[in-house]
Amino acid sequence: MSNRWSTQLNSVLDACAHISNHMQVTKRIHNGDEACIQRQMSSIATLDADVYSDWQAFGKTEDCVDEKCGQELYTGMQAYGSDHRDADAMKRLIVSFTKEVEKSDEGDEGAS
Repeated sequence: MSNRWSTQLNSVLDACAHISNHMQVTKRIHNGDEACIQRQMSSIATLDADVYSDWQAFGKTEDCVDEKCGQELYTGMQAYGSDHRDADAMKRLIVSFTKEVEKSDEGDEGAS
């Protein structure tokens, strides 16, 4: 009985060690992700123009402000599912999308 208990205990300890190692590796791999996201979001908050890359884009609406919180409305999109990358197309897309959001009733209603 003691031998069986010892074997099972060692199995549990090995599993815990494996989980702990995985968590440490994951933490190390993703270290700084939150700071990166925060930098991206704070840089978006200071935008006066659209920001885009070959697969994602962000825009700032004009005159769309949440009156309760006093926050401006931003638009964003990412293109998945294709290896095709086109920064010019993303720029045109975010500009058009942002203009449509500004004209929409939801943009007006959501801002109040």
